Amino acid sequence: MLVVKSWRKNLKKLILFDWNGTLLDDTALWYDVVCEVFRMFGKQPPTMEQYFRELEGDYFAIYTSRGIDLTRDKLNEVYAGFYQAIMHKASLMPSAKTLLQILKANGHSSILVTGQLECLVSPLIEKFDLASYFQRYEFHVTNKT
Repeated sequence: MLVVKSWRKNLKKLILFDWNGTLLDDTALWYDVVCEVFRMFGKQPPTMEQYFRELEGDYFAIYTSRGIDLTRDKLNEVYAGFYQAIMHKASLMPSAKTLLQILKANGHSSILVTGQLECLVSPLIEKFDLASYFQRYEFHVTNKT
């Protein structure tokens, strides 16, 4: 019994965090960008509900199924341009930084796993001074399973 208690006491946990809408309070901003991309190409954007219902890990199909004929790289470039113009309005979720501080203080490791592009996340990690709370980053993950 002593061995089990000792092992549990020293157990460190690995915690995976999503970025948009989890640590970063930007759901309204993100959706505005999605709509702008569709409008740029004269297409009707999906509702937010439709977007998430149709999302099967990879966002790209949502755009192409609605008639936006771009490569993934070009779509990302267009999306990034719109997002960069408004990302200064994004804020952290309430208590997000406090949570990360507590986890780190208790010896837990955190990894950020996001579908967002690195060029859109890194400046915000810097702005909110979060780099020291993550052991690793995984950007532009289209399949989080």
